[in-house]
This record gives sequence, C-alpha cells and structure tokens, in this order.
Amino acid sequence: MSSQFELASPFFVSPAPLSRFSAMHWPVHSLASNRAWHGADYWINERAKNQRYSFRMLRYWFIDCLLASERQRLGRPLAVLEVGVDRGQMKAFVDGVPGDRALYSAWDAADVNPQIEALSAAGYAACHRLDLDDTDSLARFVGNRRTQYDVVILLHVLEHLTKPERAVTFLSGVLAAGGIVIGGFPVLPSGIARLRERQLRDTARPFGHISAFSPRRVRKMAERAGLETEYAAGAFAWRASGSRFEDRQWWLRLNVAFGALLPGWPGEIYWQLRKPATAASPARGLAVHHGMAAAAD
Repeated sequence: MSSQFELASPFFVSPAPLSRFSAMHWPVHSLASNRAWHGADYWINERAKNQRYSFRMLRYWFIDCLLASERQRLGRPLAVLEVGVDRGQMKAFVDGVPGDRALYSAWDAADVNPQIEALSAAGYAACHRLDLDDTDSLARFVGNRRTQYDVVILLHVLEHLTKPERAVTFLSGVLAAGGIVIGGFPVLPSGIARLRERQLRDTARPFGHISAFSPRRVRKMAERAGLETEYAAGAFAWRASGSRFEDRQWWLRLNVAFGALLPGWPGEIYWQLRKPATAASPARGLAVHHGMAAAAD
C-alpha cells in the first residue's frame, strides 16, 4: 500500500503522537461503511444496525482507529492478540472496513472458553485458553509467548475480573518492546468508582461486572505494569441509542469531544498503554514468583 494511497484514503489514521483529542479527527467511514456490522449476521440488534454511527459500535471504532494508527507508525502489519473474544466481533469489525489496509499479519485469540471452531472459521490464526483471573493460567500463557505481539487488545474484559491490574501486568510480558495494550471499559469519577466497585463485589453475578474504573485507575494500572499511558479518553456524553442522532456525524464528533474533555464522565473510556522500547517488563518477575502479594492485591 503506497503512502500516497494511505494519505488519500478516507480510512487513514495519522501516526502522529496521540493526545486525548485525537479521536475528534479520526475517520468515521469505518462505522458508516462497515460491511460487517451492517450485515444480516452480525451480533447486534436491528435498531442499532440501522444507524450509520451506532454508539453501540464505538468500542470497536476506537480500537480499530488505534490499531490503524499503530500500523501507520510501524509501517507494517501488526501481530495482534485479542483477549476475551466472545464470538469475534472485534476482528469482524476490522475485517469489515472497506479497502485493503493490511492492518495485521496475524490475529490470535485467547479466552477462558474459546469457541475454537467458530473463531478459526472467522480467521483467527490461533485460539488459546486463558483464565485472566487465575495466576497459574496467566503465568503459563505468558511464559510460552514472551515478546511475541505488537498489540494486545483487552476490550470490555477487565471489568469482569477480580484483579484486572494483575492481568495487565502479566500480559505486558507477551508484548514486543515498544508494543501496546489497547482496550476500554465503563468509567466513573475516582471516588464514585471505588464505591461502585464495593457495590459490584457485593452483588456480582456470574460473568457480570465486578471491577469499576476511573481515568486515575487507568494510569495507575499502566504504571504498575511498567507501561506508559499514551491515550485515555471518554467516548460519549449521552448515547441516545437508536435515535436519529446516531445518523448524524456531528453528533458523534460532539460526543467524542465531550469524552476527551471529561474522560471520567459516566460512560466508557478507551485507552492505549505502551511498553518501553528497552525496559524489562514487571511480568517477568510475576511469571516466576506468581504467588507474590504484589501480584495479588
């Protein structure tokens, strides 16, 4: 793919350093023209499917744009690990963007109960079993795949874990030097998030949310894993799902701008954390001494 084509493409995402306002300038064609989620067999309700810029799909748009930015930065396709894949909605969204972007060279899956046949048919190169809340499972997984990936995707996964920081620290070990962890989850202001987590822990149901996050917790999570927070921004002020507003690009841009200004506003936050190009990962010590209190608190 030539640089001339990339710069002219409506799907081009600048490789310039990210700021929390970057999403205000990202292309939206991957939402409006996406072949996958507008298709009959995509896992989304019909009302949302009929909107050009459905906010239910913003989670995939944010990750797709972060992937495109990293692919432009490196100048080559990415080696991707997606953790917590469900039925493969994230990869389907990426594959549904028109044009040959050569975004990834390999895309692997890891899940507590991977649907291997369906995921293999969807084009996942490998499907691994991984329990993010189990230290032994994490240690085995990371020990076999150290410094293998350019990108680890954790999209709406960490809120389901009792120890999300531990999972991120371990998974940083499978990143190549300079690689990134990208993801997102519900967000609240710091004080409210702490109260909300106590409530979630008292009332949690199987596979439900049990951890709550604030922008501050995102930064602390990155620091603990030896990563740098390069991007963290909210997604919207008001979702208005299924309304005619979701057919208007200005409504999307307005909400993204609001999320950049107030990332802790109750809604969702999306983020990118980068592994240093040379520093050793804390995951090495955790993989060897996985009973450490520092990994379990």
